[in-house]
Amino acid sequence: MRPGAPAPWRFSHRGQDPGPLTLREIPEIDEAFITSSSRGVVPVAQIIDQPVGNGKVGETTKQLISLFEQKISSVVESIT
Repeated sequence: MRPGAPAPWRFSHRGQDPGPLTLREIPEIDEAFITSSSRGVVPVAQIIDQPVGNGKVGETTKQLISLFEQKISSVVESIT
């Protein structure tokens, strides 16, 4: 990881704060994604040499991508 880069973080659907993700835990996670203001929600299929979940975009990630795109569409003004 680059100096100054945020640590990988995980969240729970149950509202718990499970803390940072460790490399040992990668085989146990179902989905992963990266977020940024410029790229939105970006699915992660592999971390280092380990697949995340089944290696495909998961349903929660798909929902987050859709929600993000809907929100952006509702607040961004067309440039045309």
